[in-house]
Formats: sequence, C-alpha cells, structure tokens
Amino acid sequence: MQTEIVANLLLVDDDAENLASLQLALESDGHRVSIAGDTSRAMEMLMREPIELVVTDYEMPGMDGAEFCRQVRAQRAHRDLPIVMLSAGPEPVCVLQC
Repeated sequence: MQTEIVANLLLVDDDAENLASLQLALESDGHRVSIAGDTSRAMEMLMREPIELVVTDYEMPGMDGAEFCRQVRAQRAHRDLPIVMLSAGPEPVCVLQC
C-alpha cells in the first residue's frame, strides 16, 4: 500500500539529533521531509524544492532562525510560506516580526 504524501516540509537545525528525530516523526505521518543543517543550505533548498512548510531552530550559529525567517519572507515566492520556529531556550521577551 502506497502512502499519500501529506506535505513537503523543510527542517532546519544545526543539531543532527534534532533533525533526525523530527524527520522520523514527520515522515511516519506521511510528510516528505528535506533537512538542512544550516540556513545557507536551507535557502538553497527553498530555491529548488516545492516546500510547503519550514520548521527551523531559533538559535543557530551564524544566521539565527529569526533572521532566516526575515530573509525567506523578503522573497516574493515565499512571502506566505508557513514557518515554525522551535527552541530549547526560554521564550523570547519580545514578539518576533517575521
């Protein structure tokens, strides 16, 4: 029996264990999951693949999740792309505008 793909997702995190566990959970629910270990790779993948949702870590070296979100939103093709930010850290004091 073939499983129907629910959505094409992109996971972005510098922690390989986080990526693997999220990927496993989402693929078991029928999603097609692409992974990127940093935001530069994620931006490249967004240009090539039909991504329907991005799940990104908030705290990463280099460009963090908030800046990544702003850069994605600056692209006309991805202006309305849903983005979920995750973090193991405490909730930010201010509300992010991205």
